[in-house]
Amino acid sequence: MSGHTGVLTPRGAAHGGFADLAEPTAAMARQRLNRRGRRRRGLKLPRRLSAWLCVALLVAGLGGALTLSARWVLTARPFAVERIEVVGQSQLSADEVISASGLIPGQNFFRLDARRAVAGVEALPRVRRAELVRAFPNGVTLLVEERQPFVLVHAGGLDRLFWVDEQGVPIGNETRAQALDVPLVSGVGDEDIAAAGRTPSERLAAGVALIRTLMRLQSPLLKEISEVDVSRAEGPVLYMLDGVEVRLGSEDWNDRLGRLGGVLAQLRASGQKATSIDLRFRDQVVLLMLSTVESIKQAVGDAEEMAGVEISTVIAGVAGGHIRGANSRGVVAVSGKHREVSAADVERALDAARAINLPQDREIIHALPQTYVVDDQDGVKEPLGMSGVRLEVEVHLVTGATTSVRNVVRSVNRAGLQVQDIVLEPLASAEAVVSDEEKELGILLIDLGGGTTDAALYRDGAVWYTGILPLGGDHISNDVAVGLRTPTAEAEELKKRLGCALTSLVREDEVISVPSVGGRKARELSRQILSEIIQPRVEEIFTLVARELGKAGLEDAAAAGVVVTGGTSIMQGVPELAEQIFDLPVRRGHPTGIGGLSDVVQSPIYATGVGLALYGARGRLRPAGADDGGAVSGIGGLGGMRRLRDWFGELF
Repeated sequence: MSGHTGVLTPRGAAHGGFADLAEPTAAMARQRLNRRGRRRRGLKLPRRLSAWLCVALLVAGLGGALTLSARWVLTARPFAVERIEVVGQSQLSADEVISASGLIPGQNFFRLDARRAVAGVEALPRVRRAELVRAFPNGVTLLVEERQPFVLVHAGGLDRLFWVDEQGVPIGNETRAQALDVPLVSGVGDEDIAAAGRTPSERLAAGVALIRTLMRLQSPLLKEISEVDVSRAEGPVLYMLDGVEVRLGSEDWNDRLGRLGGVLAQLRASGQKATSIDLRFRDQVVLLMLSTVESIKQAVGDAEEMAGVEISTVIAGVAGGHIRGANSRGVVAVSGKHREVSAADVERALDAARAINLPQDREIIHALPQTYVVDDQDGVKEPLGMSGVRLEVEVHLVTGATTSVRNVVRSVNRAGLQVQDIVLEPLASAEAVVSDEEKELGILLIDLGGGTTDAALYRDGAVWYTGILPLGGDHISNDVAVGLRTPTAEAEELKKRLGCALTSLVREDEVISVPSVGGRKARELSRQILSEIIQPRVEEIFTLVARELGKAGLEDAAAAGVVVTGGTSIMQGVPELAEQIFDLPVRRGHPTGIGGLSDVVQSPIYATGVGLALYGARGRLRPAGADDGGAVSGIGGLGGMRRLRDWFGELF
């Protein structure tokens, strides 16, 4: 039979046929398959559980085995440290190093704390660096780099000697006498030693760095310096074997040590002796000479003989690259009962103007009032007796390096004299060569000295600017010596006799004789060549002065022009060149208003000396008891000055 069965419909027609109901359908087939799959899955689940159980048991077994193995490794005798060696130490014993490391024989090789052991060894003062090396299975080696004694340091408060290494770290005290190859470092306090640890203090580091610089330069000074004092804020002070004190400063040691060697060589060649050398100022060396004291004694002796009086006090001039000028202002409330300005109010206002921040190595030399303001009334020159509630003063302050000022005072004191007052040299020169009318209108004074050029600007009768340039006639002489290849002494003479600061003033046919060096015969050169060497340096000096005035905002303040004075101003062409630079009328300043020896001292060379005498004669000294915070406060008496004033009165 076929797969279909024929059936008649009610109308007797045969139907297409039905599927044989005896055959399974697709749904039935799927049901059979699902039952088989469930039976198979039921068989797989136990198998999987058995597999996972086996894996877990295997892992647990391996973990246990590893744990037992690790415990055995960390406790077994073959891995117990038996040998601890120390390599590299010479000052410390091996036992000291091992004890500091904390390592103990019998410790497990794998349980050693290397960082802790190294830190313990490096904590020893004499150890700079340490390293731990393991030697499998039971050996340990400690590599030690010790700090080597480099410089001996004297700690003042502890009054003991300490060795420090090349980094300035203290490594132990010294009780035995020592023959030193390098200078002793002093000026170190207890706190520097206590706080040094592994990082040196600033003072210790400075002293060690200076000695390392000397060694690096292979300087012969290393054998001439006995002590390096690092206690001062301005920098190390060197004490030489022959007793000379050298102030080195805090920077540019290579250059300054080179300059020191040159200065000492010149002193030896000339047979002179210095007690103090100050190298802190760029391009300038300040010497306190034994011959300076003798010169002061001789000058004072000549003055006493000429004047017929005994001199016990003096007025000393000061200049140099360390001088600084600045304008300040002070304001106070008028304290008088009737609100009248008193001398005490004026002094309080000046004190307020002086209250500026200054480094410890500087001091105020002058506090020069410029103008006063009482309430809203400005331009007051004499406020005493005026009524008001508020007093204001504008002041020009002149400051200088304390050590330089004290060196001047010390030289005078060693000559058996006392310093009554310290006066800035351009202010003294102005007393001799500038008139009161010029000071009121506005005048610029330029004092061309040998080592420096001093400038002071007056306006409305008061000082508004002071400045010192480290350039002067000596630099011009050096330019001539180098440019013409002639000895320095001959160059100085050529500058004085034949020098000209403006080449256009020299005729083309002028010829000069220039001495040669090494015994060779003199040469004939055009005088214009000499002038062409001199003019750029003088131009530079005047240009720098003009630039500094511009920075201060005073370039148009000198309505009366410029006065040039000092020894270098005598040279031909100086006023004419200054007129071109400043575009102002310029005259050469000669001391005026003097009698007696006027024919001798009426030269720009003597402007400062005559000005100092006039400064005292006109009573411009600070009153007794006044204090600008300077080095001469309270020094000297007035008895000798009264006798000198009587003589000055007759002279001027």
